[in-house]
Amino acid sequence: MTQTAVQKAATETISHQVKSNASPEMKVVDEITSAVLTASMFDHGRDIRYAGITDVLFPEGYTFVRRKLGRNITVPSVHTTEFIVDGDDGELVVEFRFIQPRIRGLRQKYPDGRWIRLSSRPFVLDGNTYQAGNEEPSEKMITTGPLKLKDLLSKKYKKVFAAKKERVEELIKDSKDKAQAMFVREVAESKIEVNVACRRLGDKEGRYKVSIRIQNVIPIKLSGVRPYNAEEVMKKSLFGAYTLVKSSKCTLLDTGNEEAMRECANLSTYPVKSSKSSDTLFSSPVIVYDYPWFEPINMTTSLKEIVADDKTLLSHMHLLDKNEVSVLKKSGKLAKILKVFRALAESTEGKVDRLYQFQWDAIQKFIKSLLKDDPGVLIIRAPTNSGKSLVFYTCSVLISVLRDDVKGTATFITFPTRALNSQQFSEMVSFFYHLNQAGINIKLGLYMGQEDDAAVKILSTQYVKEGDEIAIIERCPNPACHHDKIVATKPSENRLIPMCEECKTTLPYILLTNWETQDFCPEVVVGTPDKIVNSLTHNVYTHTLFGAPCKKCPNCGRHYPLCLKDQRESVAKCRGCGTALDNSTITRSTPRLVVFDEIHTLTGTQGNLLGHFLALLKTVGSIYDIPRGFWYVGATATVANQEELVSNLTGYEKDKQTVFPEKEEFLKKSDGSGYFVKRDDRIRHRYVIVEPLGVTTRGSVSQLTSSLHSFLDNARKMEGIVKLELAKKGLTIDEAYGTQTVYVLRKDDGRDLEKFIPDFAHGTGLRRPKVKFGSGDLSSSQLVQLNRAVKEHSLDVLLVTQIYGQGVDFPGLNIIHFFGTPRSFIELAQVVGRTGRGDVPGLVLLHLVPQIPRDEWVYQNFRYMIGDLEAHYEPTPINVANKYAISLSLPNVFHTLIMARAYEDHQMRYADYVHGRLNTDKALLKDILEEAIGVYERPSMTAVEKKELRTMAFMKAREMIVDFAGSKIETIKHLSAKDVLVPTLREKHKVIRYSEAVRYSALDGLSASGEDIVEADD
Repeated sequence: MTQTAVQKAATETISHQVKSNASPEMKVVDEITSAVLTASMFDHGRDIRYAGITDVLFPEGYTFVRRKLGRNITVPSVHTTEFIVDGDDGELVVEFRFIQPRIRGLRQKYPDGRWIRLSSRPFVLDGNTYQAGNEEPSEKMITTGPLKLKDLLSKKYKKVFAAKKERVEELIKDSKDKAQAMFVREVAESKIEVNVACRRLGDKEGRYKVSIRIQNVIPIKLSGVRPYNAEEVMKKSLFGAYTLVKSSKCTLLDTGNEEAMRECANLSTYPVKSSKSSDTLFSSPVIVYDYPWFEPINMTTSLKEIVADDKTLLSHMHLLDKNEVSVLKKSGKLAKILKVFRALAESTEGKVDRLYQFQWDAIQKFIKSLLKDDPGVLIIRAPTNSGKSLVFYTCSVLISVLRDDVKGTATFITFPTRALNSQQFSEMVSFFYHLNQAGINIKLGLYMGQEDDAAVKILSTQYVKEGDEIAIIERCPNPACHHDKIVATKPSENRLIPMCEECKTTLPYILLTNWETQDFCPEVVVGTPDKIVNSLTHNVYTHTLFGAPCKKCPNCGRHYPLCLKDQRESVAKCRGCGTALDNSTITRSTPRLVVFDEIHTLTGTQGNLLGHFLALLKTVGSIYDIPRGFWYVGATATVANQEELVSNLTGYEKDKQTVFPEKEEFLKKSDGSGYFVKRDDRIRHRYVIVEPLGVTTRGSVSQLTSSLHSFLDNARKMEGIVKLELAKKGLTIDEAYGTQTVYVLRKDDGRDLEKFIPDFAHGTGLRRPKVKFGSGDLSSSQLVQLNRAVKEHSLDVLLVTQIYGQGVDFPGLNIIHFFGTPRSFIELAQVVGRTGRGDVPGLVLLHLVPQIPRDEWVYQNFRYMIGDLEAHYEPTPINVANKYAISLSLPNVFHTLIMARAYEDHQMRYADYVHGRLNTDKALLKDILEEAIGVYERPSMTAVEKKELRTMAFMKAREMIVDFAGSKIETIKHLSAKDVLVPTLREKHKVIRYSEAVRYSALDGLSASGEDIVEADD
């Protein structure tokens, strides 16, 4: 098929920057990339505002005018390209290629013989319609003769290339053969200045830096209201512009190395050695980059074969030593492990045949630490979409199966967003179904949001009726059914049990509401960090999840907290079924494991606070006599201070941290060791970086999403490359590239684009795409509906904030647009990781925001940065000794430690009683203060830091306890009214400091760092 001038420019932009191959997926991504670039370089149907939004060189006069207007748009008239070469006898030939609009004007002949220019409205003559507009542009190229590097040292090359206006007239005659109208096809004159300079680099023999400056110096008429003539600018702009430098007798050096980054400054271009020839440099404003695929190595044996019997299972557990194997056999726990892995195999049937070797070995490492009673941190290093979640939920079950000192709620699994928690919870339902079918009685609870949140109401027993759909569970886990509708059954007013609408399978061990999770203390709780922290530090009645003593109903399984006024009575009544609960029913949960994904995303105050509250969780456990020792399992990418980060977060120093696989174990070696293979024949992501020219970033995103939507819509109807090549992979367009995602940093941008994109498409003659915006403001019901729309391919463009940025996996979300560079490179990697998770590469389009320093840096350093992205991850600044973070969390910590005493004395729930008790019980106050200090203390703290910490703790204790005096309400209500407690790890909050300085007698005899507390003004 013959390509247009614009398509040729797009093809060249791609083929010079990436290596292609004949695989179906590469043909598809090349075709889609070409469609993107064609739409961005030149559009026949639009004026100068949107005709081209990349690769444009505007006339310098227009650039001057736009700068004076001060709008936040980029209108360059200059391309500057700099690079380094080796070779004293080197010669260079510079080719500048571009396309120039061919304008079709229409004139009508008046009776007096004058030709009058018509507007762009259609002109009808003898039933035929004629219209002015843009035609296929004209291909142009200017070239220099061979330029010797030595000659350029003494005198730079400068030349102006000018071309006259091209004009063709075509008469339009009526039925009587008389000329009535005339087409005037015109290509404007051009004037391009080329400068080439060279200088020797330091004392390096034969090393030169070459600078090429190309400028559009054509004069334009600066007239009209704007004040410029839009058609004049259109005609005299150079679209799809790029530069080729062909070298001989010298060597072009890599443009992405540190020397090039240090010595060269490129303006509106990004040079790269051509993938077609090592002697050619390609320089374009558009960056195209292919990121390779790192593939996990499969086990040689299928999971079903491994779990054939206990002997076979043990033969594959090669990391366990003889003593550990002996313990498993003698304790009878081997049979339980076998059941766990059989349930895993059954729940993943059809999706997972063989585990990846890193998954299997990571699980073994966790088993070893459980058997050795060696608590610590297991950090899993693996790319996105490699199956870390499978390790998480397998380990969460194994701790309840293997540890005799664990019961009730043992594990908290926390993901950063509600959307991700919901999705992971849904995926775990099948696993827990098969576990219970195998006789392992284990429950799974969902825990997120507040009961009055719109996001949580949809799953509340108060609002859900018998027969209502439970959309958060995607399908029936019964392998004989797999029906896609789960409904609610309500055996009692406060009980909600999911049931398959088709086969009537019930799931009583799946707890969907916060109240049920708190009441039934499931072995595994999946929830947001905010909810878990809020429950720990705000609500005394939820401490049954964190180890507080309670009574468990032998009939319905509900837990009755022992912090109520009847705590001294030997019999209580179950709040669910009324069963009498005597002292023989007393029990407690033993939380021992916290699982969190993407540790490196926990930054700043959010990370500091989480570190405080994880330490508080252990402290509360010790108050409730839970066995000491906490396990942590998480995932992280390489960060500069990983050991320090994990230490601040968990309290465990380096000797208790296991990173798996280690950096040297990551890639497969010649001896067969290693866990991942870098695939040279396959890419994971294709990046396309565009700097919007002449429009805002909103305009750039809107044009390319609309154009790409139109392209994909047409591709569905035609037997073209995209459809045919995907069919070879057994995929449809919807399955591979069904929905475009636009990632925004601000909710305002998302709401704006939700309205603007469809209107933009309609205004340019394209079919309106279906666009939805998903943010943290959506209820669970709305989230489920949005998820369903994506999975059913009924949504064209999905606008998202971070809610979908970390961990959510949907087929068909393989095209993502960034509305500006994310706030961190870690965030960039996480969001990009949502694409390219299947059989086709992800297409990542980064629309830069003009004049934003971070965006400018990314543009100028992209290949250098993306080639080693992990090395550019920001050192995550978590420091639990941070005074500001301590000042925020101290009220929560004190309140939690006070609440914990309510399980011995129920009146500790009330503010005035706490004031009186702590004013007289000096020993209790001292215990609480020491426990609070212990939450923050780390071995690495200096003596000065410890003294300052103790002083802060004493001052905060005095402030709070003095203020409790005379307040007859619960402490939580009192502190909430004062707005003292941190409500969340993320949201902004204010802290009320008490100005009253009152001496508190119980504190007088206590000391901080060996010295008495000195009364001071707050």
